[in-house]
Amino acid sequence: MPAYMNQIRQLIAQNELREALQRLQGRAHGDQLSDVLQIQGRLSRLEREERLGTIAHDEAGRQHARITQAILDLIATWERDAGPPVVEDTPAAPEPEQQDATRILFLAANPTDSGRLRLDYELREIREGLRRAHFRDRFSLIPYQAVQPRDLSRAMLDESPHIVHFSGHGFRELLDDESDGDGTRSLEWDADVPAAYKGGIALEDATGNTRLVEATALAGLFGLFEGQVSCVVLNACYSEVQADAILQHVPYVIGMTTAIPDKTAIAFATGFYDALGAGRDIPFAFNLARNRIQLEGLPGAAIPRLLKKEA
Repeated sequence: MPAYMNQIRQLIAQNELREALQRLQGRAHGDQLSDVLQIQGRLSRLEREERLGTIAHDEAGRQHARITQAILDLIATWERDAGPPVVEDTPAAPEPEQQDATRILFLAANPTDSGRLRLDYELREIREGLRRAHFRDRFSLIPYQAVQPRDLSRAMLDESPHIVHFSGHGFRELLDDESDGDGTRSLEWDADVPAAYKGGIALEDATGNTRLVEATALAGLFGLFEGQVSCVVLNACYSEVQADAILQHVPYVIGMTTAIPDKTAIAFATGFYDALGAGRDIPFAFNLARNRIQLEGLPGAAIPRLLKKEA
């Protein structure tokens, strides 16, 4: 039995399902990644329901058993199909996600009462680009999906990221004559926004609906981790306001000056991390990402904006 698969089975036996899924995710590609992410989503929902006390103990146990079996079935399928690199014999030593690796925290939120975005596809494209990159061992991609406000601080504490990437809906103070079209990463404005909100991002509440987080709260969070994070990417509409607020605490911040189409946002993110994976710096990666939008014939190449903190 390959050593790496033995490690994963040992984690499952120890009830360390999240760690087992993280290791599988690091070796998956293509459709295999989608299967792993689907199981991760099921586990996240179950953990959330347990924290909130909205699920009976017996039912939680049954769901936990189903998820465990789903992971084991997935491993068996990979082995039966002659598997991806996950079935190769590898030493039991830690993977190249070492202390000097750049940790990229990918935060995604697509509330059920907002327009649908292809955030899973964006994550897939970023992961595939880093996986094939020349300097792939220098990066560790850590995804958090269906993010709630409390998850922001928990992820910052648990993962100690160097780059924080948010994908989802953004918002700004709404003018009476403004409306957003379909297929953009901004909220559908079918309700009044509280006067206190001058710009921010849309996360999820416990029911999966929109929970607005304003720019000043985001800036305050990054202020607590000043010196750790080198770059924040806000791949959401109208995120320039948030970027300006965060810049006082982070060397580089990328925001969007207006509404950005979903396909354009994905092309930008893919180009940006392709360049980082090739060993280029953040300004070069930003310019290549904007050029990627143009190369793919998509609108909005001028929408992303790179802000640099003054020395």
